[in-house]
Amino acid sequence: MTYSDLLKDPRWQKKRLEIFMRDGWKCRECGRNDLELQVHHEKYFGDPWEIPNKFLKTVCFKCHACISTGIDFTSFKLITRQKFGVEICKQKSMERQK
Repeated sequence: MTYSDLLKDPRWQKKRLEIFMRDGWKCRECGRNDLELQVHHEKYFGDPWEIPNKFLKTVCFKCHACISTGIDFTSFKLITRQKFGVEICKQKSMERQK
């Protein structure tokens, strides 16, 4: 079973909704609620639905892209603007990396 398949599992879908509700249906990084929301895993082990909630947080797709890349946010902002036409949603994220 692929990771993509695991994310379609009803147990993950239930857990995902729990995290969204806990976080008030907004990004915990930038506070936005008008972009696609995703659940970020701060730690990976076992199946996605087995991860304790303290290691999961709601993020918008833009903040999730920043968190997931692990590269300099200033560079990432430039790359994404050129490649995808999007801007990173939180300047604070860039400041945090300095």
